[in-house]
Amino acid sequence: MACAVNGCKNLKRFKPKGVTFYRFPTGSLLNEWLRVLDKGSKWQWTNKLICSEHFSQNDIIKTGVKTIYL
Repeated sequence: MACAVNGCKNLKRFKPKGVTFYRFPTGSLLNEWLRVLDKGSKWQWTNKLICSEHFSQNDIIKTGVKTIYL
C-alpha cells in the first residue's frame, strides 16, 4: 500500500528504514487531514495510509506501547 500523499513514493511493503505508516483518524481530525491533503469529503480514505515523512515529531502522540494517534 502506498502513502496517500500525492507524489510520495513510499510503500508500506518496501518502506525505508525509520518510516512508519499511520491510518486516517476519525471525527473532526479526519476533516482536517482531508483539507490539508486537498481531498474532498467523498474521497475514499478508508484503507489508506500516510507515512511518517509528512509529520513532525510534534504531530505524533504516543499513548501506549503500540498505539499512536496523530
